Amino acid sequence: MSHPLGARFLTVTRAGWLVLAVVLFTAACGSSGETSEPVADPEATAEEVADEATEAGTEDATSEEAASASDESADVSSDTDSDVADESSSSDGSTSAASYDAPGELEVPQPLPAGAPGELIDVEPLALDTGEGARILYHSTSAIGDNVAVSGFVRLPAGEAPAGGWPLIAWAHGTTGLGDTCAPSINAEGDQLADALTSFGFAVVATDYEGLGTPGTHPYVVGASEAHSVLDSVRAVQQMDLPVTTEWIAFGHSQGGHAAMFTAQLQPTYAPELELIGTVAGAPPSQMSDLGDSLVGGDFQGYLVMTSAGLAAAYPDIDLSEVFTDSALAQLDVVETGCTGEIFDVYNGLAYEEITKVDDPFALPTWGPAIEAQDTNQLPVLQPLLIIHGGEDEQIPVETSATLFSQLCAFDDQAATERIVYPGQSHAGVLTTGAAIPDLLRFFNGRFAGEPAVDGCTESGQGEAASIDDLLARDDVLAIAHAGGDQAAPHSTLFAYGEAVAAGVDVLELDVLTTADGVVVVQHDLTVDGTTNSTGLIADLTYEELDQLDNAYWFSPACWPCRDLPDADYLWRGVRTGDKEPPNGYSADDFSVATLREVAERFPALPLDIEIKGEGDQALAVAEALAVELTDLGRLDSTVVVSFDDGIVDRFHELAPTVDVSPGLDRLTEWVLLGTELEEHFRIVQIPPFAQGLEVATAERIATAHEQGLEVWVWPDDAASQENEAFYRELIGRGADGVIAGRPEQMVAAKN
Repeated sequence: MSHPLGARFLTVTRAGWLVLAVVLFTAACGSSGETSEPVADPEATAEEVADEATEAGTEDATSEEAASASDESADVSSDTDSDVADESSSSDGSTSAASYDAPGELEVPQPLPAGAPGELIDVEPLALDTGEGARILYHSTSAIGDNVAVSGFVRLPAGEAPAGGWPLIAWAHGTTGLGDTCAPSINAEGDQLADALTSFGFAVVATDYEGLGTPGTHPYVVGASEAHSVLDSVRAVQQMDLPVTTEWIAFGHSQGGHAAMFTAQLQPTYAPELELIGTVAGAPPSQMSDLGDSLVGGDFQGYLVMTSAGLAAAYPDIDLSEVFTDSALAQLDVVETGCTGEIFDVYNGLAYEEITKVDDPFALPTWGPAIEAQDTNQLPVLQPLLIIHGGEDEQIPVETSATLFSQLCAFDDQAATERIVYPGQSHAGVLTTGAAIPDLLRFFNGRFAGEPAVDGCTESGQGEAASIDDLLARDDVLAIAHAGGDQAAPHSTLFAYGEAVAAGVDVLELDVLTTADGVVVVQHDLTVDGTTNSTGLIADLTYEELDQLDNAYWFSPACWPCRDLPDADYLWRGVRTGDKEPPNGYSADDFSVATLREVAERFPALPLDIEIKGEGDQALAVAEALAVELTDLGRLDSTVVVSFDDGIVDRFHELAPTVDVSPGLDRLTEWVLLGTELEEHFRIVQIPPFAQGLEVATAERIATAHEQGLEVWVWPDDAASQENEAFYRELIGRGADGVIAGRPEQMVAAKN
């Protein structure tokens, strides 16, 4: 659906960006827990906060004027909506004997009557200086299927709605706490994120989530509860006869990013009638075990306590006394009633051992599955998704969303997915500095305009790997990154492979060996001497020992592997060891000796060209380990395996007969010199331009290979004269089907 607002989004002034950045500051800081104030004064009652907000919102407009404006537009403050609120006070028409004070003037009937998910219980019009809005109370569903009441609010822009209605965004807020006074709708009139979005022509519905402002403890970071609260808020709005689109976008950051992810993942089954057209998830929590480890003993340790209390609120089988010490249990009142700052004040100052009495909650039979169930990596997202993350996020490590991105892209039915990292930005800073604002508006505008979404899964090496059959069916020349591009980046590092993928290569080439403890690692030489800050045989080192080494130690863009350059010329030396900051979008781990599994899982859409290194029994052991690993990774049809030793090639072919293999040195020599034809299972030959003074990759020989049904991949063997765009073009001109290039960016330019 196209809206005339589209042009407005694209012409925001510099001042507009600054206004929106400042406006988003409060929303982002609400989830930081570090220096921000709670959304509402934790000492104030919900009624006191609501009264203050109402007084502030009516300084320049009388209640009669607000009612008049409402009547003219027949929006949320209309008599119809008041009737809905009155009629909804009890679903069976009876008067409730007792009620629970919810945000503003909302009341939750006690006991709660039956109601369909999203059915309105109460509506309280907001007195606003501009635009219109209401607090809403509606039925929803808890994580275990119980009928619950959830509060929230809706805000509309000022003025006449465009044809089709105001484009609707469902905002999922970041962490505010677990107490009722932390509910954002208490200050619905002054909610600055709603101010910002409505100023840009969006309608906003914002849930408080289950248990914030309503009965029960808030099930913090319980995905099903969050998703139901968001989805049912949209259902509630659609009952109110408002001028909003039926299409809508889910948007959240931090806890809200988690909620937005679960909203998108559960919408097809929980609310299939809703027209969700896109999702933005900012710093979404995922990789729960790693995330938990990163919080222990730090400035954000309180999140662990909040998460535990949230799980216990959602699942009756979760027993906090299994995990918490008596002293930690004694202070749980602040968790259930306080906002983030208060909770952090109590728990951040404690040693982790003072809080928990178990080493690993994941190992407990009730806790482990419950925690893992909250991970955002378990289901695909079926509508376009944008993930945003600050490169220096101090709360949710940026690496977790990189892993999440890869995991999502591996789903067959994952929709177009884009992940953007903002270098140097903190958890809140990704919004408060305005860094993400252009991308947010681009995404919002594009979805409502019906434009194609950016699919980073295919553009950055994610998604399902193309098979070798697919590669051979292509008409274009393949750009194959030799060791990730060893002339442009440190040999065989995840950083090198990442840069190659960003340049647009088609295949990743890598060499493999096994460590002393049998791990298949990506390394060209039998020793670590040539690339790292240590010495020794790969086969003599355990993976743990290998993983500590700086695999970029001897790399210089000016000359590799020169050993006599000034320290400053070794551009990435020290990144692995923490002595130097990693490049934007990468971590220190990306400069270690990578495992085959890490490469395959980081870039699941890229086919692999793997050379088995070593000799004799060592190489045979590598071949056997490689066959097992490729089977486990599901990479049998997207990999080519080669070795200089034909015996190793034959042994691997016996172990994994469906994997494509290329002939070794003896077979290639006979093929070149004697014209001996190769066995039928060989479909790809990999040859150098020259060997022993003989030109091998000639146009005539490549043509002969094509006549025999063979593809020819050429690997330059002289960096000084061959690793450049001009020579790559020359090989392409001779008919090469692929070039295994040390400078991927130049090869991509050559083929294009």
